[in-house]
Amino acid sequence: MADASFLYIAFFLTIGSFVLGFLASWNLRKVWDEWKERAEYAAVVMHPEMYQDGEPVDPSDLLYLHFGDDDDMIDDEDD
Repeated sequence: MADASFLYIAFFLTIGSFVLGFLASWNLRKVWDEWKERAEYAAVVMHPEMYQDGEPVDPSDLLYLHFGDDDDMIDDEDD
C-alpha cells in the first residue's frame, strides 16, 4: 500500500492543480469575452469617410491605387 505521506501530498497537489486551472480559465474567459466584444464592434464600425448620406459607400465606387510594375513607384525627387 502507498505511504500515507505520499497520498497526502498527491491529494493536495491534485486539488491545487484543479483550483489553479479553474482560476486561470476563469480569468482567461473574461479576457476572451472582452477581446471578442471589441472585435465584433470593430467589424461593425466603419470610418466616417466610408459613408455617403448615412449609407455605406459601395466598394466598387472607391478609387484604388495599383502599381503594375515595380518600376512604377512614385519617388520623391526633392533632394
